[in-house]
Order: sequence, then C-alpha cells, then structure tokens
Amino acid sequence: TGVQTCALPICEAMTSLKAAPPVSSLELTRMRRNVKAKLFGTPQEAVRIGRYRVLRTLGSGGMGIVYLARDEDLGREVAIKLLRPEFGSEGGQRLHAEAKSLARLSHPHVVGVFDVGEYEGSRFIAMEYVQGETLGVWLEHAQQLPRIIEVFLQAGQGLAAEIGRAHV
Repeated sequence: TGVQTCALPICEAMTSLKAAPPVSSLELTRMRRNVKAKLFGTPQEAVRIGRYRVLRTLGSGGMGIVYLARDEDLGREVAIKLLRPEFGSEGGQRLHAEAKSLARLSHPHVVGVFDVGEYEGSRFIAMEYVQGETLGVWLEHAQQLPRIIEVFLQAGQGLAAEIGRAHV
C-alpha cells in the first residue's frame, strides 16, 4: 500500500530531468529531415523560409534563432533571424520595428536588412550575413586591450548612428 521507490541511478536521473525548452517547428523539421537523410542515406530535403533555403543554424538568443540561408532569387547568403513562437504578435511587432530601424541605416558597422516576413506565424528578418565569430567567442580568446577598445568603438559607432537617426 506504500509508494514504491526505485534505488537505481537511472531512476534518480529520470526524476531530475527538466522539460526541454520549446523547439520551433522549423528546427523540428530540420532535425527530422536530417535524421531521415542519415538513416536512409538520402539527400536531406531543404527547409525553406519563403525564397530562402536554410543551410544551418548560426546561433540563438533569448528571442530568436539565427540561420544561415541562401537567397535563391539573388544568389547570396543571408542571415535570417526567426522570432521564437512564444513571443507572439508583440514580439513580432518589436522585431519588425528593429528591422525598420536597421533598414534606415547605412553604416559599415551595422548589418543591412534585406527583407522581413512571416514563417508559420513567426516574424523573421533577412539580413546581411557577416562571416566570423560572435563577440562573446571573440572575447574568450586572448585579446589585447587596444584591439578590444577598437572593436567596441566600432560597435558604438554603429549604435550612435542608429540613435542619431532615431532622434532626427
């Protein structure tokens, strides 16, 4: 009549598992197609966001996932920032406002925006793809202070250009 307990290590591990974070439908589609291609030795079908063929994930943040994609119409690589579905219409409005602000700028330290759209109910921005590592990864490497200051000044110049334009 009592509650049964399990003393095996696997049982302890199972009870401490946390729920997985939500995964976007695009990521699920990419994972499924990848597994299918590896299991059956077939070419992986491309996942598309509009005219863009998704190549791989570049990174993710609090509000979205960034993908490397190929603009099939113009023949160039772009970065696509796709808003996580849980941010809904309010997040979509914020992302659209971000895209509009960036699109008004032409500055060497600010990426260009090419397109905005919607994918399965989530907003996205297609923007210039800049090859390289993230600022966080770059900072993990031993950097000389003058170089760090130079890079931060460049980033600040891009922000200043945005702020100056917003208040004109």
